[in-house]
Amino acid sequence: MKLIILVLALLSLISCGAQNSQTKKSMNTFDIKTFKKNKIGSEYNFIKDDTIDIRQLEWEDEYEEIIKTKNSYFEIYKSYYKNGKIKMLVERFPNKFVNFIKEYDENGNLIKETDYDKGFNYTWEDLLKFLKER
Repeated sequence: MKLIILVLALLSLISCGAQNSQTKKSMNTFDIKTFKKNKIGSEYNFIKDDTIDIRQLEWEDEYEEIIKTKNSYFEIYKSYYKNGKIKMLVERFPNKFVNFIKEYDENGNLIKETDYDKGFNYTWEDLLKFLKER
């Protein structure tokens, strides 16, 4: 039981080194026009390149986007200001364990970054290998 708790704690603190870096302009702006054209109620769901599931939502004061790549343990959560500029980017497990958080001002400028993986000397792949061996 202690091993399971340890593994869950470790999972919440490590990141996936295989994640691609994101381009600032295209990844940090919400496409309001396309969303409004395709939404049903306040939600728009679509698949990109046959491997990426994207769920977009509109709330009273922001937009939200959840991106899940096929065969990835992680998802990317993004919230946007109503002007379409990014507000927050979070890499997390679908069960809400967070790897990192980036926060932005209303102009899309990075104002705060929190890396919960900092200080750990092992990778997500190392942990998977350990779990498979046990």
